Amino acid sequence: MIPTLLELAYNLALLVALSLITGFIKQHRQHWLWVPVLQGVLFGGAAVIGMMRPLVLGPGLIFDGRSVMLSLCGLFFGPVAAGVAGGMALLYRTFLGGTGVYIGGLVITASTLLGLGFHQLWIRRGQPLTAGRLWLLGLLVHAVMLLLMFTLPAGAGPVVIKRLGLPILLVYPLVTVLIGKVIASQEAGMRSVAALRESEERWKFAIEGAGDGLWDWNVQTGAAYYSPRYKAMFGYAEADFGTSADEWSKRIHPDDAPGVFAALQPYMEGKPGFATVEFRMLCQDGSWKWTLGRGMVVSRDPDGKPTRMIGTNSDITERKQAEDALLEAKALMDAVVENVPLMIFLKEATDLKFVIFNHAGEELLGHDRKELLGKTNLDLFPPEQAAHFMAMDRKVLEGGAGVLDIPEETVSTAKKGLRVLHTRKVCLLGSDGSTKYLLGISEDITERKQAEAEKLNLQAQLQQSQKMESLGTLAGGVAHDMNNVLGAILGLASAHISTQPHGSPLHQALDTICKATERGGKMVKSLLSFARQSPAECHRLDMNAVLREQVSLLERTTLATVRLQLDLAAELLPILGDASALAHAFMNLCVNAVDAMPENGTLTLQTRNVDNDWIEVVVEDNGMGMPKEVLEKAVEPFFTTKETGKGTGLGLSMVFSTVKAHQGQMAIESEPGKGTRVRMRFPACEKDAPVQVAEAAPAEAALSPQGGLKVLLIDDDALIQSSTQAILECLGHTASTTAQSGEEALALLEAGFEPDLVILDMNMPGLGGIGTLPRLRRLRPAVPILLSTGRTDQTALTLASAHSGVTLLAKPFGLRELQKHLESIGLG
Repeated sequence: MIPTLLELAYNLALLVALSLITGFIKQHRQHWLWVPVLQGVLFGGAAVIGMMRPLVLGPGLIFDGRSVMLSLCGLFFGPVAAGVAGGMALLYRTFLGGTGVYIGGLVITASTLLGLGFHQLWIRRGQPLTAGRLWLLGLLVHAVMLLLMFTLPAGAGPVVIKRLGLPILLVYPLVTVLIGKVIASQEAGMRSVAALRESEERWKFAIEGAGDGLWDWNVQTGAAYYSPRYKAMFGYAEADFGTSADEWSKRIHPDDAPGVFAALQPYMEGKPGFATVEFRMLCQDGSWKWTLGRGMVVSRDPDGKPTRMIGTNSDITERKQAEDALLEAKALMDAVVENVPLMIFLKEATDLKFVIFNHAGEELLGHDRKELLGKTNLDLFPPEQAAHFMAMDRKVLEGGAGVLDIPEETVSTAKKGLRVLHTRKVCLLGSDGSTKYLLGISEDITERKQAEAEKLNLQAQLQQSQKMESLGTLAGGVAHDMNNVLGAILGLASAHISTQPHGSPLHQALDTICKATERGGKMVKSLLSFARQSPAECHRLDMNAVLREQVSLLERTTLATVRLQLDLAAELLPILGDASALAHAFMNLCVNAVDAMPENGTLTLQTRNVDNDWIEVVVEDNGMGMPKEVLEKAVEPFFTTKETGKGTGLGLSMVFSTVKAHQGQMAIESEPGKGTRVRMRFPACEKDAPVQVAEAAPAEAALSPQGGLKVLLIDDDALIQSSTQAILECLGHTASTTAQSGEEALALLEAGFEPDLVILDMNMPGLGGIGTLPRLRRLRPAVPILLSTGRTDQTALTLASAHSGVTLLAKPFGLRELQKHLESIGLG
C-alpha cells in the first residue's frame, strides 16, 4: 500500500508541474491552432512518464496515474488534446507489452472517452466544475478500470481487485479532484485576467469611440489630468488648459455651479457609485456647451476621505437642444390639446385604459381627469355604451393605421345627460411598427343635431303651413263664390216668399230654399275657418258651456256606446271666439275618439286654466291609438285611415285650423294600444273684456226720402246685384244704382250722384272694399254704408271700426237680414 501511495504522490507532483506548464501555454494563444496539440503532448508525456515508474504487480501488469491524466485531459481540453495524449499512451503501453497490454489499452481508451463525455456534458455547456463533479468523474473512470480487470487471463482479475480495489476507489478519485481543482482554478484565473483585459479594451474603445473627455483628479493635492479629447471638446489647445481642478470649476456656468457641487458632495462623503451631473461649460470662443459629467471616487484614505476621483465628460449640447425643442413642441401640443374645443383622449392599445384626457373632455363628461386616467370605458359608462365604444376601439386597432369615422354615437355624461358625439379614432404605431395607442377625437354635436331636428321640424311646419295656405286660399275662393251664389238664392227666395200665401206649395218651397241656403252659409263658414282666417264671429265664450252643449247632443247619438268622463274646471276663464266653429271642432274630435274605441271605452273631456293667460281643453280616449307614421300626417288635409266613404280626411285638419284661427295651440299624443290625447290651448280674456263688433252708424238727422231710398250697390257679381235689387224693391226702395267696381262707384260719386245708402262688397277686383271705403268716405262723409262680406274676420271688423257710419252685413243675407240692418241705422 505504501509503495502505491508513493507512486501516486510522484504522479501528483508531476501533474501539478504539468498544470503550471498548461497555464503558460494558454497565456500565449497567438498560435491557437497548436494549443490543443501541445496540451495533448504534455498530458500524453505525463502519462508515459507515469508508466516509466509504475506499480508492478506482475510481469507486464503495471498500475500508474495515466487514467487520471487522460480523463482530465479529455475533460478540460477536448478531443484534439485527448486524442494526442491517448495515442501517445497507447503507443508506449503497447511498446511495454506483457500480460496487461490488452487491459492497459482498454483503460487508456475508457478514461479518454469518459473525459470527453463529461467535456461535452459540462465544459461545452458552461457548467461549473465543482469538487463533487470531479469526484464523480474520478469514481466512474476507476470503477470502469476495476471492472476491466475481469478481462485478465487465468483469473488474475479478482486477485488484483482484492489487492488494489479499495485504494484505487479511495485515492484515485481524490487525486482527480485535487488535480482538477488546480487546473480549474488556473483556468478561472486566466479567464478573469482575459475578462479584465477585454474590459479595459472595451472601456478605452468606448471612451475614444464616443468622443468623451477623460479626467483624473487628485482630491488631496488638487492636481488634475485632462485628456486631449477633453480639451478639444471645448475648443482649447493643450497650452490653454492647466493641470489643476480649478481649470474645470472656474469654467462652469454660474447658474449651474451650485447644483453641480451639491450633487458631488454626497459622493465625496462616502456615497458609492457614479456621480452624474449636467451643466454648461465655457468654450474657448465664449460660447457655452452642455456637458454630461460622470465621476467616481476610486480611492480613499484610512479616514474615509476621498483621495482620487476619475470620470468622463460628454458633449450633450445637441441632445439638450433637441430636448428643449421637444419640450417646446410638447408644450405647444399640450396647449393645442388643452384649448381645442373637442374631446381628445389617448388609450393604451393593450388594455384600453385612458392615458390622456384634455380639458374639453373633462367638461363634456363632467369628470375630473384624475377620475378618468387609468380607467376603461367599463369603469365610466353604462355596459351597453361601454361595449359599443370598446368594439369600435378593437375595430380600429385590428384595422391598422386607418381612421375610423363614427358620425353619431351617444355618451352618458355626469352633468349634461345623454350627448351625441361625432368621433374619429386612429391607432398610433411605435417605432417597431407595433400598435401602441389609440387616439380619439370627439365633437359634441348635440346642439347641431337638435338644430337640424328643429330645422327639419320648422321645414315640415313650413311645408304644412304652405300646404294649408294653398288649401286655405282655394277654400277662401270657393267660399267667396259660394257666398255670392247662396246670397243670390237666399235674396230672391226671401224677396218672393212674402208674396205667397202662407202654407201654399210655393211658400213652402221658398221656405225650404231659404233654410237650405242658411245651412250652406254655415258650411261656408266652416270652409273659411279651415282657411285659417279669424273666427267668423267673435264673442266671449265659456268653453265649459260649449263642451256641455256638444255632450248633450252626442249623448243622444254616438256616446251611447262609450263611458263619458267630464273634468271641467270651475271658474274657467272665458275666451273670444266663434262658438259654432269650436263646437264643430269638438264634435269632430269626439266622433274620432268614439270610432277609435269599437269595443267600448272611456272618453274624457277636461278643461283647466293655465298660468292665468291660457285655458286648456283636452279630449282623450283609451282606444287603439295611432302609430308614429300616422300621427305625423294626422292633421294633413285629406289624409285618412278610414275606409272609402267613411271619411274625407278633413276632420283633424279643420280642428287644427279652427284652433289656429283662435290664436291657439294644438298637440296630439298617441301610441298604438294606448289611446290618443288631443291638447288644445286658447288665449284667455278678462271676464269683463268687451267683444269687438262693428259700430252701427248713427241715425241721420234728415228723414228718409219719400218714395224709397236711393241706393248705390257696389258689387262685381251680377247674381248679387240682381237678388239685392229684388230685395230692395220688396222693401219699397226702387231707385237703386249698381257699380261693378269701386273705381266705377267713385266715378259716379265724383260726377255728382248723391245716394241715401251705399252697399259695398268687401271682396272685388281692383280697389276692392278696403281701397274703396276710405275714398268713398272722403267724398260722402255722412252717407250710411253697409259693408257686405262673407268673412266677418278681424280685417273686416277693423275696417268697419275705423270709419264712422259703417255697419257689417254678413253674406249670404236675405230680406229679413237686410231689413234689420236698415232699421238699425234708422233707414228701415
